[in-house]
Amino acid sequence: MTADTFDTLVAAHAREATGVESAPPRPLPLAPGYLRLIARIEALASNASGADKSWVHRAHADAVRHFKAATRR
Repeated sequence: MTADTFDTLVAAHAREATGVESAPPRPLPLAPGYLRLIARIEALASNASGADKSWVHRAHADAVRHFKAATRR
């Protein structure tokens, strides 16, 4: 699914749920320093195709368990 398709589906759902036409999404300007940081992170060996990312599933399961056990004070 492309970003345009996703945006179209989200807009259609919002219109259906609220009955209000929403404005099309605008590009968000990002600072050059932020973009450089993202490029450095994406270039890390741990983000390479084929790298072991099994920890993501364990971290997600831990987070789900944590928030299921959370109670209001």
